Amino acid sequence: MEMNILYYIIILFISASAFAVLSKKITYVISAFGSAWLIYLAISGSLSDHAFLPYFLLLSSIVWLSASVYSIGYDHYGKRLASTFALTIASMLLILVSRDALSFLIGWEGMTIASFLAISARKDSMRAAYVFLAFGELSTILLMLSFALALGTTHSIFFAAWKGSNMWNLIFLFALFGFAVKMAVFPFHIWLPPAHSTAPSNMSALLSAVLTLMGVYGIVRMLSIQVPSIWVSAVMLILGGITAAIGSLHAATSEKVKELPAYSTIENDGIIFVLLGAYIIAVYHHNSVLSAFTMLTVLFYAFFHSISKALLFFTAGMIEQFSPNINELKDVKLSNISITSGYIAALSLAAIPPLPGFIAEWMALEALFQSFEIPSVKYKILIVSVGAVVALAAGIATISMTKMISYGFKRSTGRKISMVDAGMLILLSVILIISLFPQSLIDFVSQPVYSLTGVNPAVNLIGGALAIPKGFLILSGEKFGGMSPTFVFVFLIVLVSLIYGISKRKIRYTEAWAGGGEGGNYNSLSYSMILRYTLKGFYRTKEEGCRVIWGDIFEKGYVVTAKSVRYASNIFRLYLMNGNIGVYILYIVTAMFLTILYVTGGFPYVH
Repeated sequence: MEMNILYYIIILFISASAFAVLSKKITYVISAFGSAWLIYLAISGSLSDHAFLPYFLLLSSIVWLSASVYSIGYDHYGKRLASTFALTIASMLLILVSRDALSFLIGWEGMTIASFLAISARKDSMRAAYVFLAFGELSTILLMLSFALALGTTHSIFFAAWKGSNMWNLIFLFALFGFAVKMAVFPFHIWLPPAHSTAPSNMSALLSAVLTLMGVYGIVRMLSIQVPSIWVSAVMLILGGITAAIGSLHAATSEKVKELPAYSTIENDGIIFVLLGAYIIAVYHHNSVLSAFTMLTVLFYAFFHSISKALLFFTAGMIEQFSPNINELKDVKLSNISITSGYIAALSLAAIPPLPGFIAEWMALEALFQSFEIPSVKYKILIVSVGAVVALAAGIATISMTKMISYGFKRSTGRKISMVDAGMLILLSVILIISLFPQSLIDFVSQPVYSLTGVNPAVNLIGGALAIPKGFLILSGEKFGGMSPTFVFVFLIVLVSLIYGISKRKIRYTEAWAGGGEGGNYNSLSYSMILRYTLKGFYRTKEEGCRVIWGDIFEKGYVVTAKSVRYASNIFRLYLMNGNIGVYILYIVTAMFLTILYVTGGFPYVH
């Protein structure tokens, strides 16, 4: 009965898409209502189709609800955006409720096409939209190969029947890369920055917070069927580490308001990919506590990323109206709620305590540096090495978020509170609640983690110490560390209040430092210039007159490949498809001759 309700809500979102012909606001109001209904179903405990459905449904629906409310005040595009917005949500919901490969693929392809149409709603986004579509179709092809192998070996399209397949490693690997494309994992990451930065901001939030989350959901769903061989984890750790490093480095030097959070999404997805690989290693070595903590970290990290990134894109969407480039921003008029939302989202993504980003980063590093629990020396070395890269990426992320705060959010009292702020306020409230009471989220995800590992995080990974009561201390295992975000929150509030109270609160004025230059113009470009010159080879930094240019070295690789394919196709067109009827007749005669030889046994080694 509960699953039937979810299918009815899918129909509701499709209906909302059709209502866009009459009014965009009606579409967004219906989408908000449907999302609120899904939140109620997720937390009511009435969904029992599979263990992870309530968690992913809750996380997705919170973003859908806030994005729908935000869109009522934000959408200044045509009716097409509102329609494709609702269709994208309907497709994502179909993915979450699917029990079989066919409905999953329908939802997956529907999500890709609807998102493509939404991205292309902006006149300047067609190239980015087609790149998004190309990688989306690659993802679908890889999933079709995986699911076809599973069907061929188990004779069933239902996920529950796939356990025990004798080709599971290959099935999982094809699916893994299919989901990795949607998560923008290296080397498939180049589609994400242009797509997310050029899309309308309500869609940018869905793309970064939920569309990439569907990739995480897909991998977790496959792991819940059967865990692959341990060598698969090595692939995930290496690719995830590279992805996190690339994302953080490009975010730190990005000068576009929405490109910066887009690269930050690549970094976060890379870390989640690493954690999923670490989970496989823990399971392979039968360490149930470590596997439980690692899976708990995956879910907590995904929650933090989705909520914080959606909120940052909401704020970026308001800033972008004044200029798409950070270093050109001068007079940005935001409401107090928008400013606060931007600060909190950026600080969370910079892992500043006690916000969820800090909790998630701490849990990620704890999970990776518990490699002493792993018997295999080579996997110990691999996890520690990748853990060091993740720690470095987290540190560099602070640079990008500091730049976003310092040069992106300039307070002004020129804008009144609107429905845009109401959408932001939903996510802002969620971030603050999870900051103060993270154990509430841990309690919620305990059941799915227990179903996979046999360890209940609410019992085994929650405790107390000294003055911290039981229930407020998150433990990463009996032999390692613990941390209480609630008590950190209280301590910081008390500390800041004391400092504020005893300080004289005098304002000191001094001339701006311009990095040795004149005029006091130390802008965002100057702020991250040291990275561009220190890592010239990575950024392809070069000077052209008075301009400094840089780019993505991996995007250059795709451009070279595309040009090579175009050159080869031109040769094929000129020499093999040249319009000469005699050449075509020769093809037909040759093909007929080879067919006759095959049928009559002319190729003895073929039979």
